[in-house]
Amino acid sequence: MDIWAQIESDHEELKGLGKDVLKSMDGEGPASRDNQFDLFDTKLRRHLAAVEDVIFPPLEKQQATSATVHEIEQHHKSMRRDLSWLDRPGKNEKDWTQSFEVVLEQLDRLCSRHETLISQAKPMIAEKDGLSLGDRYTRAKLKRIPGSWDWNKIGIGAGTALGIAAVGAAAVAGAKRYQRGRDGHSGDADDFELRLQTDETVRLISSEKVEGTKVVDRSGEEIGKVVSFMVDKYTGRVAYAVLQFGGVMGLGAHYYPLPWPVLDYETKHDGYVLNLEKADLKNAPSFKKDETPDFDDAGYRRDILVFYRPS
Repeated sequence: MDIWAQIESDHEELKGLGKDVLKSMDGEGPASRDNQFDLFDTKLRRHLAAVEDVIFPPLEKQQATSATVHEIEQHHKSMRRDLSWLDRPGKNEKDWTQSFEVVLEQLDRLCSRHETLISQAKPMIAEKDGLSLGDRYTRAKLKRIPGSWDWNKIGIGAGTALGIAAVGAAAVAGAKRYQRGRDGHSGDADDFELRLQTDETVRLISSEKVEGTKVVDRSGEEIGKVVSFMVDKYTGRVAYAVLQFGGVMGLGAHYYPLPWPVLDYETKHDGYVLNLEKADLKNAPSFKKDETPDFDDAGYRRDILVFYRPS
């Protein structure tokens, strides 16, 4: 199968898995929402990585496709951030479900962008090269299954190997989650270790090095600085970085809760880059120093998440 057909097939599978997550219920076993989300999360990350490994390198050098590749790359980063954001307890709660529905909308937009790139790329790539890229694409996904064997050495093709390994990985994941439930402890450590393997955006950094760090907009203009963090008490992960903007010595300043994953550190700016223009902040959720934002309100959290999503 050529690479274009494989990508389209992946799109259909991912959309189907997303629907399965919404249909699933809380509880234990393979059909639980935790397990269904884990499967969706793993397969989507694997798909994004394979596209980046195989499709991006030849097309980002072409004038006709370089801009599209850059846009899709940013969309990939956003999808990974959203997946990390959703990887938390309470998946059967209404606000989690609403957030996941927004992620599925973003997935639809991403698939459309992939299809646009495919339509631009097809005339540039010969049919035989499309088949060769298809094999590389399959192997790129196979490489990201933890504990995968060297299938070449045992004479099994990449397509068959991917199917065998995917079924095995799903079974192992379900068994591990079931066992964790029996043991009475959380799987966050195992999940986080998997994220370190599959999500290149995960890094560790001391809060002392972040608080006070400047934030610039996409054009490089400074818009404020990080003054504090909001940490999820249940997962222990940073949920928001609070951006201070305007005012003198903190007086009259506005504070903007930013979902932590929307900030990208760039050494050339010696600070974090927020992918919007300074003027866009006038419409962003914010509060003043003497105000207390209601982070317990699902609508408020959703407003923040939706505002910083790519259009």
